[in-house]
Amino acid sequence: LAAARIPSGTLAVTVLRACETASPSWLVSHCMRTWAWGAALGVATGLSFDREALFAAALLHDLGLTDAYAPARGDCFAFSSARAAERITAEHETAPGRARVIADAIVLHLEVQVSLAHGPEAHLLHAGAGCDVLGARLRSLPASVVEAVLRAHPRAEMNDALSSKMSALAETAPKSGSHDARVT
Repeated sequence: LAAARIPSGTLAVTVLRACETASPSWLVSHCMRTWAWGAALGVATGLSFDREALFAAALLHDLGLTDAYAPARGDCFAFSSARAAERITAEHETAPGRARVIADAIVLHLEVQVSLAHGPEAHLLHAGAGCDVLGARLRSLPASVVEAVLRAHPRAEMNDALSSKMSALAETAPKSGSHDARVT
C-alpha cells in the first residue's frame, strides 16, 4: 500500500490539480485507482519505474473523456489525453523525455497488451487501468491493499458513466481504440 502513496513532487501536484479540475469525481477516483493498482503491481513484481511519471500518466490518461479535453470528431480520446498531458507537463517544465514517456504510456493504455519493451510506466499504466476497468490481475494484490484503495477511492457510478462515455465516443470515432474499449 505504501507504493500507492501519491508522489510529493511538483509534477504530481500539477497533474492532480489538472485531473481534479477537469474531471467528474468518478473519473478522478478511477485515475487514482489506476495509479494505485499500477504502482502496487509494479512493486509486487519488483519492477523499477518512475513513480511520478506513472502517477502523471495515470492521472491524465483519461482527460480526453472530459469536456475540457474532448477529442475532435473521429479522434481517439487516448490521443487527446496524451496531447493534453504533453501540454500540462510542458507547462510544468518536465524534461521532454519524461513528457514523452507519459504521453506514450497514455496512448498505449487501450492496447490489448503493453509489454515492458514499451517502458515500465506504459506497462504499469495499462495494467493499472485493466485492473480497474476489467478486474485483470486484481486478485494478485493483497486483499488489504484492494480494500484500502477502494475505501479511499470508491467505484461509485464509474461503470455506468464510463460505459456511457465510451459508447458515445465509439459513435464519433468508430476506427479508434475507444470503439474496442467500451465497458459492458
